[in-house]
Amino acid sequence: MKSNQEKLIRFTVREQMLLTNSRSNLDMLTEGIATDLAKDAIQFAVGAAAEYGLGAVTLPAYGAGLAVGPASETVVDAAFAAKDVADGVQAVVSAAKSAGEFAGMLGGAIKGFGGDFDSYYDKLKQIVQDGLEKFTKGDYSKVDEIVEKLKEAIRELIAEIVGPIEKGIKLIIPDASIGLAAAKAVGQAIKSLSENAYSGITTAIKSVDMLNDAVTNPDKVVKFFKEVLTQLAEMLNSVGEYLNDMSWAKALLIGGPVTGTMLKKLGPDGMEKLSKTLTKATPEIISIVNSVVKKVMPALFASLGIYQILVKGEYKKDGKGKKDSKDNKSDEKETKSESLVRLYIRESFSSEDFKDVYNTARMAHVGQIRRDGSEYFSHPSEVRNITRGFYSGDKVAQLAALLHDSLEDAPGSTVESAEEMEDFIRGSIQNKLQADEVIRVVRALTHEKGGDYVSYVVGLMGDIPTLRVKLSDMVHNLSDNPSPKQKAKYKTALDAISDQTGGRPPRGISRDHWNALFGLVGEVKRK
Repeated sequence: MKSNQEKLIRFTVREQMLLTNSRSNLDMLTEGIATDLAKDAIQFAVGAAAEYGLGAVTLPAYGAGLAVGPASETVVDAAFAAKDVADGVQAVVSAAKSAGEFAGMLGGAIKGFGGDFDSYYDKLKQIVQDGLEKFTKGDYSKVDEIVEKLKEAIRELIAEIVGPIEKGIKLIIPDASIGLAAAKAVGQAIKSLSENAYSGITTAIKSVDMLNDAVTNPDKVVKFFKEVLTQLAEMLNSVGEYLNDMSWAKALLIGGPVTGTMLKKLGPDGMEKLSKTLTKATPEIISIVNSVVKKVMPALFASLGIYQILVKGEYKKDGKGKKDSKDNKSDEKETKSESLVRLYIRESFSSEDFKDVYNTARMAHVGQIRRDGSEYFSHPSEVRNITRGFYSGDKVAQLAALLHDSLEDAPGSTVESAEEMEDFIRGSIQNKLQADEVIRVVRALTHEKGGDYVSYVVGLMGDIPTLRVKLSDMVHNLSDNPSPKQKAKYKTALDAISDQTGGRPPRGISRDHWNALFGLVGEVKRK
């Protein structure tokens, strides 16, 4: 089993440490197992149990669609990181209580969190209005001064909670890459506090199903961790008994000389100790998870919501709050907040994903040739190289570049349908969220035949990874003996974009890339 093999490799890497360490992990079993060894032993138990028919972890609804091995590993990591997160939870609670005269208002806002984001925002408006009326005692000449004090209190609270928020998100998301991406994105959105702070962050969260589920269904998260941790503890006992009955030869075969010996000596006693430790710690871990979803996350939405209400003047009961006269900029900020999540997704893929996607893209174009008689796959391969040259950190764009013609060219040729091609793509990328994002980009790049080309290209503006691939596709086609008609078509599309940006590169497109395109169509951009 793949996950078991991966854990055995990690055990093998540790062998040299065991050999050279004057006080081995085996000696430390009487005092308690080292954290890294405990993590690896639990993960080994998950893989071994499945491989040898001793049972398997069943993921509750919150983890639906995730691979059991990586999800279990994330839960184990969360268990050992829980104490650090607990300190953060306490920091959030303390920060809210230390908000001086506004502590009561903030406390009420945090306790009142629930329902959908829009209805909660309306509830926050009422809380702020009632609070300001109490503070001013009817003397509204003081309201501006109080509003400024409250904004400063909120800014201080947000500065205190951003770290715990990031740690808390990573704790409650059982997919490590999604958790890391979401934590970084939300943290960045908080730090760039704007007048649309609440709208922006809720838009970003709603774009990540698992994070949105964690926020709107906190009990589901708590149930997930409780059930998985209980199953892991039970599995440790089963694998421990299996190790005890295992022959020396089999133990050596599984882990190699040093690791096999260690596993044999760990046996049921070591596994039982881990099982008891995990069982004993589970209630505290669950309490921390519960606090993250029911205290830390509500503190985030309460503080950002109140801040937005104050900045936009929506606390005024006469309805004459500040209207957003910059609707386009407001929308852009919300789009940027949502795209922060996509940004971190774009930057995190495994080398195995690249190999698998490369092979899938190659399969999609088997037997297809270009106008000059060369193998067609040379085109998407080169588009990927161009994309990587301009945007080395955008892994989604690079994978989509390899696949950008697959939905158009493969159906009826190497696969039966576009749906089948998408299934091949999903099977090539380990992380579901990342696979969905790559497929979304490839779909957007698939131009309907007979449709207006200029409208199609201009319509990609604002979709950063998709536009990057499209413009890289143009670079390759313009560099490979283009026809006059093709050159004119591309120039018309580029001019249409340029008209909307005032000649500057569109958002997300590098100046070098932009200038290279205009150089290839026979015009040098100076802006």
